[in-house]
Amino acid sequence: VRTLPSVETLGSVSVICTDKTGTLTTGQMRVRKLWGDDPHQLILSATSCCDADLNSTDFTTGVGDPTEVAILITAHEHGINKNDIEQKNPRTFTEPFDPEKRLMAIYRKDKKLYVKGAIEALLPLCLITEKQMQQIEHAHQEMSSTGLRILAVATGHGKNKTKLTLQGLIGLADPPRPEVTQAIAEAKSAGITPIMITGDHPVTAIAIAKELNLIFND
Repeated sequence: VRTLPSVETLGSVSVICTDKTGTLTTGQMRVRKLWGDDPHQLILSATSCCDADLNSTDFTTGVGDPTEVAILITAHEHGINKNDIEQKNPRTFTEPFDPEKRLMAIYRKDKKLYVKGAIEALLPLCLITEKQMQQIEHAHQEMSSTGLRILAVATGHGKNKTKLTLQGLIGLADPPRPEVTQAIAEAKSAGITPIMITGDHPVTAIAIAKELNLIFND
């Protein structure tokens, strides 16, 4: 609510619809889990496909997409510095994130293509065996069920996004605000039904709703 008079004129409220990110949650995305054969290579590849920049004074904040800032924070913890990558292995071509393709890619001096994006969009571009697909699907389901947002990372040779090698999955979470659970409980006790609005995957949304006590296990 931006102006109090709008509340005063309602008279009574039976339903509250609220955005998730930044309202029910802190709006500060953080990496919670890395899945892949080589976590260091996974985060290195992801960092090589970032446009955000980390704050060099505290290394806990940054400028740019919140998801990329979270990746850079984790990269710093792994001893990986994006500025070093840009100097030693500069980009020669960048394909910005496309909301329709749900991918972005950066081609660098080492003649490798670094790609990250939605798992549904990236997997079809990768060379994956049936056994590997089963492992990926299991990891994806497990991470999603705990409320994590999943980002897939892959690398390839040449500028074309074909026959890519999947490096792994990154699970990120935007933690709930500490005061939200109590606010939801108070709303429910007053006969108000809170509704969370989000673009998350249904499994992820359900996990977050349970964490906020919007819904409960059967």
